[in-house]
Amino acid sequence: MSYVETSAPVATMRVPSVVADMHRAHMARIQRFKSAAIGPKPPAPVNERPVKILTEPTWEERQRAIPIPKGPWFSVVEMGRVDGPRRPTIGDVQRTVAKYFKLTIAELICARRTKSVVIPRHIAMALCREMTLESYPNIGRRFRRDHTVPIYAFNKICELVKTDASVAADYESLKAKLGGSVE
Repeated sequence: MSYVETSAPVATMRVPSVVADMHRAHMARIQRFKSAAIGPKPPAPVNERPVKILTEPTWEERQRAIPIPKGPWFSVVEMGRVDGPRRPTIGDVQRTVAKYFKLTIAELICARRTKSVVIPRHIAMALCREMTLESYPNIGRRFRRDHTVPIYAFNKICELVKTDASVAADYESLKAKLGGSVE
């Protein structure tokens, strides 16, 4: 412990200085680090690779080895390229159906349930399901409906195409305008 002289009114006395002790300890640590750094260089790290024991391939290696299947559900390829004709979007289907039936898109997605709006809306939903890669919830959102409405619409239009010739003609005409049969 070190002492610092202070001037007291009565007499001069030596008082331990904590700051001086901390400073001295700090300087000693710095000196030790400097002397250690000056010492011999450590050996260069050896570039060792772990020995790979021949075993079963890992899950990742097996996944990389599996070829990507090509089929009707795989038209979109990595990097955003599209094989074959471009698929219509939900917006394309809505515009085409609205124009065909002389409606606006707002009328097509409105809450009205008259037959003059419901049949075109159901046809549009069925075309969306058949020609786009969108799910029922996404189709329902774009028509401001629940996901069950496009399911019902698709099933209903499939039945009407079999029984009603005018709906079948409208459906096939719209399908041809949107790009034919997209698989």
